[in-house]
Amino acid sequence: MDFNPKLIEESHYIKNDSLILINLEKKIKDFSRERKYDSAIFTSKELLIESTKQLDSSWMINANRRLGFYYNRIHKYDSAFSYFNDSYRISLNTRDSIFAGQRLLDMANIQNTIGDYTGSKATAIDGLQFLENKSDLRGIAGLYYAISIAFREQKNYKQALEYNSKALALGVDDIAKRKIRLTNILKFKNSRANILADQGDYEKAISILSSLISDSLIIKNKYEYARVLDNFGYIKWRNDKKNTESKTLLHNALEVRTINGDLSGLFASYIHLTKYYLNQDPKKASSYAYAAYQNAKKRNSLKSILEALDFVFELKENNDDEVKLYSKIRNELNSIKQNTQEIYKVTKYENDKLKQNTLLLKAENAEQKTQKIIFLSSAIILFLISGFFIYFLRQRHKKERIKEVYTTETRIAKKVHDELANDVYNVMTTLENAKVDIKMVNTVNDIYQRTRDISKNYNSIDTDKEYHNLLSTMLSSYAPNTVKVIIKGLDKINWQKVAKEQKIMLHRVLQELMTNMRKHSNAKLVAVTFNRLSKSIQVNYSDNGIGTHSDKLIYGNGLQNVENRIASVNGTIIFETEKGKGFKAEIQIPS
Repeated sequence: MDFNPKLIEESHYIKNDSLILINLEKKIKDFSRERKYDSAIFTSKELLIESTKQLDSSWMINANRRLGFYYNRIHKYDSAFSYFNDSYRISLNTRDSIFAGQRLLDMANIQNTIGDYTGSKATAIDGLQFLENKSDLRGIAGLYYAISIAFREQKNYKQALEYNSKALALGVDDIAKRKIRLTNILKFKNSRANILADQGDYEKAISILSSLISDSLIIKNKYEYARVLDNFGYIKWRNDKKNTESKTLLHNALEVRTINGDLSGLFASYIHLTKYYLNQDPKKASSYAYAAYQNAKKRNSLKSILEALDFVFELKENNDDEVKLYSKIRNELNSIKQNTQEIYKVTKYENDKLKQNTLLLKAENAEQKTQKIIFLSSAIILFLISGFFIYFLRQRHKKERIKEVYTTETRIAKKVHDELANDVYNVMTTLENAKVDIKMVNTVNDIYQRTRDISKNYNSIDTDKEYHNLLSTMLSSYAPNTVKVIIKGLDKINWQKVAKEQKIMLHRVLQELMTNMRKHSNAKLVAVTFNRLSKSIQVNYSDNGIGTHSDKLIYGNGLQNVENRIASVNGTIIFETEKGKGFKAEIQIPS
């Protein structure tokens, strides 16, 4: 290794922060080439600490990515996933969409490795949203491939083939530009053969593998060559259990993988040989199943351990029913869990993509219509503004009219109280002193009481904090002693949020109803109930008086004022009465 250990100390001394980071990265790469992954991890953590001190986001992204990569190499998938996620998160903050998409690809691959296929698809779909329409074709193809693998493991072969085709098409289109490694294209083809075989289309699968096994690039890459060799032998055996080539192909693949120390590849060979010998030589099958189990433990692959144990339990001598039942139920539960966790992100992504393409097509054809759309939009906006302005003026005018009516009523009431009622009182006093006929005095007294009633009915109303107390007092005081008044829900209304005009109107309307009751109904019981609805206040009035015919209500009993007042605030009132069955009214005012 050509790394100079004094270089970091010297860079600290001269305060060259960039040199510190560059030389730490060089040291990491040297450890990686020597496959000293523990040392690479230790130094990557130093790189992360130093880049964090310097607040250098690009180096923090790099350090987290390297930690994810090396932890993945030693099969510590939870740590790898966590560091990849940190790298992704910082990339988002720096708006590096390509790097963010690449890290999501790393995370999706880990989720496939540990058997979280639903999670892998969701993560890969998020990755596509960052990378599509970008230059990283290799990353996009990788995400398509990850989705294809997840669908295959969930036995959704149609979707698996669809995304495999997308990965292949992307690779074929750009292979001349060398943006996607040729080995990746061959890997996609190998995967396609497996999916076709899972569907039962062995002829097409074997055709693909036959061409791959003679490819010079595959032959040079021992890992890929062993993969194709193993799949070729296994699929030929699935197609024809009596063929004579499968045994040789499977054992040759095992030998190549053993020589090259291909641990993940060895597991696949052990499982395929277990299945091959399962019925013809159970002892050999058992030894390969146990070898697969030991391999999975060494790699710390939980998914692989479970897969191997399925065969270990099945081939174990003196096996009991409970072990078989455990294996069966566990597999069923895993399948149910994956299916219930399925997220509709793939469909959502495809729908969003379709919408995006449609909008782009419309945009290309709509340039000539832009001025027309702008003109129409401006006209609509102007119309809406005008309508709103007219509505505002009308509402203000209506409020001013209500206020004017209220002011006029109050002024008249004051004048009646201060002048007319006092004059009538003086006349009544003079008559009493003159000792005139008592009937005359009573008549004048009656006139005096009615003028006081007018003053009382139309004096000013406190619409502030004491409004509900004033309203309650008014309802109770308007009834003679022979009438019981029940008031419910009045305190449940937040009267501070009700407009002043509406409170005045409601007070006057209820006052009118109570006056009408006192004069005409002969009721013994009155109930007034208040309710707060979502967009209005509802008041229900009812009494058990003599009632009247409905066609005589408005003009016969002077209730025209009630309807006019209600209409002034855009409220509604519904009367219900019948001769001998009392009187009811339902009031609703907007709030």
